[in-house]
Amino acid sequence: MNQMPDWMRSLFEAICSTIEFKGVGSLEARFSASNETVWGTELLEISPALLDLSDHGLADGEEAYGIIHAFDLKAVLDLFDGIEAFSFGIENDGCPCFTIEGKVDEHDVVVLIYTEPF
Repeated sequence: MNQMPDWMRSLFEAICSTIEFKGVGSLEARFSASNETVWGTELLEISPALLDLSDHGLADGEEAYGIIHAFDLKAVLDLFDGIEAFSFGIENDGCPCFTIEGKVDEHDVVVLIYTEPF
C-alpha cells in the first residue's frame, strides 16, 4: 500500500466510524495515487481485515473476518463535498461492493467498500 495522505487517512477513519460489525471486526485499506489508477483519480479500497483467531479454536490456515452488521450510508455520503456516482454491485469474484465517486477536499476520489477481505 502506498503512503496514504493525511486527508485520505481522515476519510478512511471517518468511513470506518460508519460501519458496525457483528461481534469482533476491523477494517483495512489500500490506497492508490491518481497516477496509478485507470480513472486518474485517487483510489481508496476498504475491506474487513482478516482476524487471527487461532487462540479461539480455528485450525491453522483457517481465516475469519468480521461480518458487517450496519453501514450508515448517509453518513458516508455526507463526508464528500460532492458525489458524482454511487453504486452497489457484485465484483467478478462474487464479493458485494459499494462504489462512491466524488470530491473530498478538492480531490477527485473513488472509494470501494468491500464486504469481504482483500
